[in-house]
Amino acid sequence: PSAINWEVIATLFSLMLICRAFDRCNLLSSLAEAALGTFKTPRKLGFLMIAATGVFSMFVTNDVALLTFVPLTMKMAKASRKDPFLLIILETMSANLFSALTPIGNPQNLYLYSHFSIDPLQFFSMMIPFCIGGAVLLICINLLFNKGETYQVQRQQFELFDRRLLVGASVSFVIIILSVLHVV
Repeated sequence: PSAINWEVIATLFSLMLICRAFDRCNLLSSLAEAALGTFKTPRKLGFLMIAATGVFSMFVTNDVALLTFVPLTMKMAKASRKDPFLLIILETMSANLFSALTPIGNPQNLYLYSHFSIDPLQFFSMMIPFCIGGAVLLICINLLFNKGETYQVQRQQFELFDRRLLVGASVSFVIIILSVLHVV
């Protein structure tokens, strides 16, 4: 029991509860329909979701980014009746790739950065070429394999339920993100 990191488990559990609260408020479905209505092809939507997952992972860890974006991707897949398999794989690759760019993006970087007292400029200069190369590969994979016709999704009104739950879940989400960043 002493080897278990209860703080990480509590954080991940809290994020799962928050994702469930967002789902109950209809936030994920509304965001999914808005994204499908705006980015009308699998390729364009792929670029959006890959980039968003990657950027988010640089600041809140790859795991938290995936816990946030994969449920949204699943909602999009349900609304568009498309298989989410490729997009989830690309999001996972993006989260792992871009989380490596910052010291707080993943636990391994945080450990190495603090344990060896690496200079920030040296850290970024080591990681940027790796991330640029990975980003080029992700773009190529998305262009080559993320194909399909324009989404035929009925535009629905952006409708949220239970605003108190949404506010509570949003505040909790921000607090958890700040705690991961050790701001709170």
